[in-house]
Parts: sequence; C-alpha cells; structure tokens
Amino acid sequence: MKKMKTNTYLAILVALIAGLAPAFAQEKLGNGLEIDKTVHNFGDIMLGSGPVSCTFTLTNRGDKPAVIYNVVSTCGCTGVKWTKEPIRPGMSGTVSATYSNDEGPYPFDKNLTVYLSDVKKPLILRDMSMTRSQPFQVECRAMPDCFPPRRMSPNIRRCCSTAVSMAASAC
Repeated sequence: MKKMKTNTYLAILVALIAGLAPAFAQEKLGNGLEIDKTVHNFGDIMLGSGPVSCTFTLTNRGDKPAVIYNVVSTCGCTGVKWTKEPIRPGMSGTVSATYSNDEGPYPFDKNLTVYLSDVKKPLILRDMSMTRSQPFQVECRAMPDCFPPRRMSPNIRRCCSTAVSMAASAC
C-alpha cells in the first residue's frame, strides 16, 4: 500500500513537471518581449573546422515596438549581428553570434550583452562549446570479474551492471 502511494505521488510530480516545461520554454524580458533561449551550447567542435553560428529569437508580445539598441560581445572572436529596425508587436527579431573557432583547443563560454528598449537591465546571452584539436576517444579497460561486489544491495548492483554493460558496448 505504501509503495503504491509513493508511486502515485511520483507520477503526479512527473506529470506536473512535464506540464510546466512548455511554460518555461521562452523567457519573458519585460515590455512584452520573450526570447526563445538565453544559452546556446555548440557541443564539441573541432579546431579549424570553421566558424560556428547560433541565433537567438526575440518575439514582441507587447503592444508597442521594441528596439535592440546594441549587442556587445565579451571577445573579439565572437561577431554579432542583430535586427536593427524596431520589432513591431507580434513580430520577431534576432541576435546572431558567430564564433571564429580559431583561438585554440579549449572550452569557451562567451557572453553577449543585449541592450533593449524599455528593459532596465541588459539581457545576457551565452554561447559555449568545447573546442578540440582532435576527436575525443574512449579508452577501454578490462573490468574486474568480481564487479559489482556481491555485498551491494540489488538496486545498486542492477545500476552498476547497467553502467558496466554500457561501458562494454562503447568498446
């Protein structure tokens, strides 16, 4: 009975979180402006594979035009372009960032500061990635025969067995 009650509460919690997820898909900025995302992750990119770009979309849900006054990048390796004309109600504008990808193999996290009409604080957008000089490779090592130890609880043993089989399939 207790287990069924716990499962019911868990199912309700999952349903609530799943139902609320779309509400957080766009961030409201003020003056009726919404943005589709504030962070873009390029993932792993290869050094010298050329520039990578991303676009952030601003939608005006307000009743008067909004203007993107300026966008400033924290680094010269990231170029920015944005919609220069006013964004009329019901319309969208963009902020695009292009990372040159020629600085060296390291993780990067660049900020774009966006100055908007009728929004007191500037909007901070981020683009990030891990730039590598060569592809990342998984090194496989033999697992000991006694893994997982017999003294583990069944739940932990099942979890560890899954991790071992996933690691083995990657080899």
